[in-house]
Amino acid sequence: MDDLIFLDYMKRADAFRETGKGVRSLWMGYRNGLRRRRFGDEFGTEEQHRLRLNISGDHPDPSHRAYGAGYRAGFRGEDPATLLNHS
Repeated sequence: MDDLIFLDYMKRADAFRETGKGVRSLWMGYRNGLRRRRFGDEFGTEEQHRLRLNISGDHPDPSHRAYGAGYRAGFRGEDPATLLNHS
């Protein structure tokens, strides 16, 4: 992922968060996943990365579920708009 796409996705995720489109934890997870994709081991430990990737979709805490979904999408390098319909 090049710098321009990374910066564009980060700015768009911030804009979605600021306008209330999706829960805050979704966008926090997305931004952290995107950083991990872009910077690798420079952003978080391998253990943190594995834990974040493995937050289950049936976790009892909805904010954890949203964070995990956001993290995985960011790590895959998805356009943040794909998360707008996340429940």
